[in-house]
Amino acid sequence: MLKKQHLPHNVAGLVLLCILCSSLLTGCWDRIEVEDRAVVLAMAIDQVQEEEQFKEEEVTHESGHDPRGEKIRVTMQIAVPGRLPLGPSGDGGGGGGEAKPVWVLSTVAHSLEDAFSNMQQQVADRLFFGHLRVIVISEAVARRGLQDINEALRRETEVRRTAWMIVSKKKAAHLMEIAPQLERVPALYLYDMVNHSVINGKLPRSNLGLFWRAVSTPGQEGFCRWWNPGVGKMFSSRGWLISGGIGWWERQIRSRSAR
Repeated sequence: MLKKQHLPHNVAGLVLLCILCSSLLTGCWDRIEVEDRAVVLAMAIDQVQEEEQFKEEEVTHESGHDPRGEKIRVTMQIAVPGRLPLGPSGDGGGGGGEAKPVWVLSTVAHSLEDAFSNMQQQVADRLFFGHLRVIVISEAVARRGLQDINEALRRETEVRRTAWMIVSKKKAAHLMEIAPQLERVPALYLYDMVNHSVINGKLPRSNLGLFWRAVSTPGQEGFCRWWNPGVGKMFSSRGWLISGGIGWWERQIRSRSAR
């Protein structure tokens, strides 16, 4: 009578280890190539004109199923593949006559999530917020409260907490159209302006993550940078304090250090 032969325990363990390792070699099944992404570098949120409140963009909603609420205008600065500078530019800045490295798009929506859906139907590639650097909000929108905007950005997992939020005295979309001489990508120029102001101690450190933590903590207030194009300086030491994400007021801020 033949006896059953059993593999040694070390051989059986090695076979099991090879089977488990093979499952890790299946590759990135859900990968998205860089060329197939619409990389959003900056975003501006403005209040719409009175006549635009009653105009509905027929891109996401069926007739009779329109969402309710006051509308906002969202403008995005999207990177154009192949035009982003990888080194020093020959013309020395962004004001030359070369093709623009970014594409500025705008849409009107009832909420930020609705704006993302509308914007997605204007571009062929999938919107990607992993490189979002600056979020500019007009003063008119900030006066209405930032609770809904903060909630929408928090739910977007690709948005990094290292981005900066700016409150603009005038129309926020104007910052999406600037052409700085020292940087070809406007969003990176804005990001460096705020970041260097913090490093030099001119403004307190309060990126998006710290801002959200402050407005979510009882007894604390979030701080946003304030931009006024009429005062001759890019950013002022005066800032906006957002209480609980639903109201705001203006105070004078003195930054002792860049902590």
